[in-house]
Amino acid sequence: MSSADGQHGYTVTHQAQPPASYDTYMGQIILSCFSFWCCGWLFGGVAFVFAMLAVDSAKKGDREKGDKLGKYSYILSAVGIVFGIIMFSVIIGINASASK
Repeated sequence: MSSADGQHGYTVTHQAQPPASYDTYMGQIILSCFSFWCCGWLFGGVAFVFAMLAVDSAKKGDREKGDKLGKYSYILSAVGIVFGIIMFSVIIGINASASK
């Protein structure tokens, strides 16, 4: 595109990139999925929701809220895993005592 004075017109666009310290909260997402599929849907499902809310908050720039929600996700996943291990142990114990 050329104008009468010999200058060319260009449009420059800039797409904002996330900051270098942007955390994807992938650890929380993976742990909540593990908790959901292996140890019970209740704690794992809620932990997954918190992990996704953490990702959304971080994308919106509210890093503090994202970290807090990510921490809740870790806690719920850990509680779900511990609860699952206890329940599996109880079920195995009951089955072992019933078979005698």
